[in-house]
Amino acid sequence: MESAMNIDKAMEAFKGPKAVILPDQGQSFTYGEKRIPALLKLAPGQYPHYKFSAVRFDLAPGQNLDLMATRLAGRMLYCLEGNGAIYLNGKKFPFFEECFAHVGEGHYSEVKNTGSTPLQVFSFVFGPSLEGGAGIADGAEPHVSINPATKASLGLLTREEAAALSDDARGVLSHQLPDTGPSFWQARPSAGWVEVKLAPFTHDVHHYALLMQTLYPGAAVREHAHNQLNEFFIITRGTARASLDGAEATCPKGSVIIIGRNVWHWWGNPGEVNAQNFAIIDPPGVEGALALTGRERRHDEPWPDDIERSPETGRILHERYGFVIKDGSADATA
Repeated sequence: MESAMNIDKAMEAFKGPKAVILPDQGQSFTYGEKRIPALLKLAPGQYPHYKFSAVRFDLAPGQNLDLMATRLAGRMLYCLEGNGAIYLNGKKFPFFEECFAHVGEGHYSEVKNTGSTPLQVFSFVFGPSLEGGAGIADGAEPHVSINPATKASLGLLTREEAAALSDDARGVLSHQLPDTGPSFWQARPSAGWVEVKLAPFTHDVHHYALLMQTLYPGAAVREHAHNQLNEFFIITRGTARASLDGAEATCPKGSVIIIGRNVWHWWGNPGEVNAQNFAIIDPPGVEGALALTGRERRHDEPWPDDIERSPETGRILHERYGFVIKDGSADATA
């Protein structure tokens, strides 16, 4: 009699990519008529199964970045540093450090630096985009320009064109100030909290999710892997230490970490101030796991030192969310 197939082991046989991209690394180019400096951190197809682009724009004081609207892709925007404003369909919102916006299909977005120091903005596009590599012209000074041909091929729309779309043609639009999403305390050794910015249980978005995790000094997320999803981290506060399949790296603020399927990884906070990451989960899963196994957090309370890691945590993480945890650890599932 043939033995039953071990689905878990079969899923764990597929290995995804891994990389650490430091703050000053990436393909540099300029964007638009104002030639705003940019760094391409991730292009669609650069790594298997990563189907979005990641670009950091550096706006000088007074500069504005017109990202238009698109019929073909959704966009996420995150302010890493500085003080500015974001215009969504013409309506102005604050956009300073740790602010976030999800700009679904058919919504117009523009960012302006209203401060006195550079404004660093990460843009993530889940589909074809000019800044994601499709529009970067090679040369001594790589540049992205917007012309009628690229505008048509990428489905780009002006603010007026976007305003004429029906609601059915538009995706989810959300602007969030720092630390305003549902959040959950985490037990040791990953003492701190997780804030869920975008998830299937917070918005009508189900093909990716977004969370932010804060670790107290000395805390660390224990080593694990994911057999059903990829992660993309940006270190957004402090300095982190990360390990990918045993190779360790120091990751200052602005570093990008690529964590593909079944890559063994951990990250921790070796510093004296809180460390924080911005994590895209594709497809969703981690955000639900950490919400389910954490304790709901109120902003006016300190970290509860009586929070304990449940003996059931490992089983829940593995069976429901595809976490892979090594033999011999407290949460071992093998």
